[in-house]
Amino acid sequence: MPLGRSDAVCIIGAGPGRLSAARAFKAQGLDYDQFERHGDLGGIWDVGNPGSPIYDATHFISWRDLSAFIGHPMPRHSPDYPSHRQILAYLRSCADTFGLREKIQFDAAVLHIDQQADGRWRLALADGSQRVYAAAICASGVNWDPGMCPTC
Repeated sequence: MPLGRSDAVCIIGAGPGRLSAARAFKAQGLDYDQFERHGDLGGIWDVGNPGSPIYDATHFISWRDLSAFIGHPMPRHSPDYPSHRQILAYLRSCADTFGLREKIQFDAAVLHIDQQADGRWRLALADGSQRVYAAAICASGVNWDPGMCPTC
């Protein structure tokens, strides 16, 4: 039988967008659980994650000062377009600064999610457990597999 958390939200993934969601939920005092299939946060920016599409020369393509979390600017010594290592360090710093890391369940892959008749969401986790939530925010990893031009 699934564990019930009818008033909570689940966040699937711990990349930049999901960290932003977690920060907003925490700031509003909303109950949430967060699942990340890898051993650390950062999403595609962590080249240590198996299958990460990031290569060594990858840099952020948006300007540092327009891409930072509100209330936590990127370090002034960072270049205008930081490297993937600098972005990952920044994301880890954000998670630590805002106390987000303790809510993330690492090495917790969500294998399946479906909406129940009552509108709640049931998650099936890789460890065999199931959880039910009022809402779910998914980071599906659309950028996980690099897109390549078929004629390249």
